[in-house]
Amino acid sequence: QGRGCPHQCAYCGLGDYLISHVNTEEYIDALAELLRRNPWQKTWLYDDVMDVPTLEPQLDSLAPLMRFFKSTGDRYLIIHTKTDRAEAFLETGAPENTIIAWSLSGSIQSRKLEPETGTTEGRIEAARRCQEEGITVRFKFKPIIPVPNWREDAEQAVDLALSRTRPDNLSLTMLMWMQVEQLRECISSDLIDPVFLQAAEEVKEEMRGIRFAPFPHHLREELYRHYLNAIHQRDSDIPVTICTESLEMWKSMAGDLGYSPSDYVCGCGAGATPDLQRLETNPWIDARPAVHLDGRPVFAQEENEYHMIT
Repeated sequence: QGRGCPHQCAYCGLGDYLISHVNTEEYIDALAELLRRNPWQKTWLYDDVMDVPTLEPQLDSLAPLMRFFKSTGDRYLIIHTKTDRAEAFLETGAPENTIIAWSLSGSIQSRKLEPETGTTEGRIEAARRCQEEGITVRFKFKPIIPVPNWREDAEQAVDLALSRTRPDNLSLTMLMWMQVEQLRECISSDLIDPVFLQAAEEVKEEMRGIRFAPFPHHLREELYRHYLNAIHQRDSDIPVTICTESLEMWKSMAGDLGYSPSDYVCGCGAGATPDLQRLETNPWIDARPAVHLDGRPVFAQEENEYHMIT
């Protein structure tokens, strides 16, 4: 076993693993059938547990996929990455139906906590090159870690991104999925704003077991609003949303974001095709349960809820 994902981000629980697809042709055959059976789904995220471009172009998995999606006409491949290597995308000659969503962070976070990834500047430069060649570019400030001087770090990253590219949309997600004890284990306390760290300690019992832990609502909202204001000051037309957040956060910020949980354009959403200001479909209503290739249902419905059949 090797070291796993080459990025080795301090906060990531998946860093011990390196997942890659080597049967790309078979994958595409199965994917074509899945897309046929699910016409409501306009985009396909590849991959949610692996930064695929880290193994490209040597693996040669992306190029066939990008060419396949170009052939579909109205379906789009979404690639979520932190890479600063644009060559894997540019050498395919098939930019039309590919969307690249870059996870973006401020300079302190990228250098101190994501040291093996592309830097803030490197990721933005890769995005600029891809956009120049016709690939749709998006940015996800995800996960946002409240480092000391996070406000200045945020403004610098936003300024750099919007001065060099014109992203299709932007989304915001703060560091979550962990308790304060885990936070202290993976990130040195001198790399976390003391106000946020103290607040996380104070609410650790009430946040225990909650997905949005470790930081309380009011501080997450303060951080999101700072990013939102920084973005709107530079470009008020780009769709900006929160991602993976609580319903309470949506209630607090929906008015300023201009979206609801059912119509916001997510950077990796199933209906989020390029150039959308608002979702044209409601996945909670329009999505149909998928079926296996042999026709067996993946989900069973019980009292208006779907459960995966095991």
